[in-house]
Amino acid sequence: MALVARRELRTALLKRSMLITLLLAMAGVIGGIIALDRFVLGDDAAPAPAEVAVVGDAGFLAPAADDPPAGIRPIDPRPAADAAAARAALAAGEVDAAVVPGDAPGTRVILVDSPHARELAGTISGLAAAEARDAALVESGVDPAALAAAEAAAAPEVRDIGDPGGAEVPLALGSVMALMVAVFTFGGATAMSVVEEKSSRVVELMLATVRPVHLLTGKILGTAAAGLVMMVAWLGAAAATLAGTGLASRLEMDLGPLAVTLPFFLSGYLLFAACYAAAGSLVSRMEDFQGAQMPVLLLGVVTIYVPAFGWGALDAAPMRVAAFLPPLSATTAPLQYAAGNLDAAGLAAAWGLLTLAAVAVAWVAARIYPRTVLRMGSRVRWAEALRG
Repeated sequence: MALVARRELRTALLKRSMLITLLLAMAGVIGGIIALDRFVLGDDAAPAPAEVAVVGDAGFLAPAADDPPAGIRPIDPRPAADAAAARAALAAGEVDAAVVPGDAPGTRVILVDSPHARELAGTISGLAAAEARDAALVESGVDPAALAAAEAAAAPEVRDIGDPGGAEVPLALGSVMALMVAVFTFGGATAMSVVEEKSSRVVELMLATVRPVHLLTGKILGTAAAGLVMMVAWLGAAAATLAGTGLASRLEMDLGPLAVTLPFFLSGYLLFAACYAAAGSLVSRMEDFQGAQMPVLLLGVVTIYVPAFGWGALDAAPMRVAAFLPPLSATTAPLQYAAGNLDAAGLAAAWGLLTLAAVAVAWVAARIYPRTVLRMGSRVRWAEALRG
């Protein structure tokens, strides 16, 4: 059995199609995260300072020039000799806005030449109003700094008790989709190996020295090891890219769903690989395999489509039930855990049920495989194989 497993592992990892699939998938994972960081979530770098021409004292702009609050664009004041010079600089595109004296003494006028500068004008207006307020407080005998400290101390704390809306669920969804790609890739490889050996009659020579159950188990374990290598490579690439781009920290992202995916991958793979191996033993030609694998394929499609269409309604009763219903739990349980609908005990129970179902399916496949793997000719029907 160990010899068969090593042979299947080596064959799977060295097969060109598998290597291409692995590299393309890793490139897709890395490229997708980088694109999310670059084009969707944007850059956390501070915006370029806005250049503002100012006639007279520009001290009121100091709060936005020295250490602007979060969300405020920095301002770089540029002194102007008079209103005409400020207007000329604005018209020439040398500055983003201009502040000139108003008609009434002590007033100011903000000049802009595009709708995009209106937000900047609002910031400048707020700074001017703050300067006037502080001056009025001082005249009334109130310390503006002490007042600001008192206001900050009295401000109530805001606690969000709703859905944090983090990236854990999309991350888990991507992980389980990668899981199912690996399951179909390597589960199908198990079936292809069975059909090829059966059609070339190599299996007859192998069964002369290896028991059918050991041959089946070795094939499943060998391709499972190859699939695990692929999953670790995918998840490692995702984790490294998330850390490298800073997305994990910026989104306060919990990488736990990535780790949770692995045990569900192994149990889900065991279930589907056993089904695929049994399907492969039913036929003697590759042309007949499409019909034999149809029940397995439909089961896999349902396992993929339930989370793909239901991940936005994880609180719904059907999705909660699916987390404990094999094989749907292979893809829905990690999503429910990421959404906070499953605790560690519930997750362990879901994985335990999935593993028990996988063992039961493997036991059925182990009964079908010896009875059908040496039968040549027309395809054996599933009902006939199950009846024995």
